[in-house]
Amino acid sequence: MVKNKVTAKDLSKFLNSWDREISNLNIEVKKINLKQKKERAILKKKEGFTFRLHN
Repeated sequence: MVKNKVTAKDLSKFLNSWDREISNLNIEVKKINLKQKKERAILKKKEGFTFRLHN
């Protein structure tokens, strides 16, 4: 088993990069959710026009 000393500097670098990656992933998830909401709204709009009964 290899034992390395972990310094506070290394740990803070790791945590900072981790936070950056998490924030980037959160931004991507928000973009995907907005895109899906827009697509759902478009589909509902199309369905409303397509399946409307004519009297």
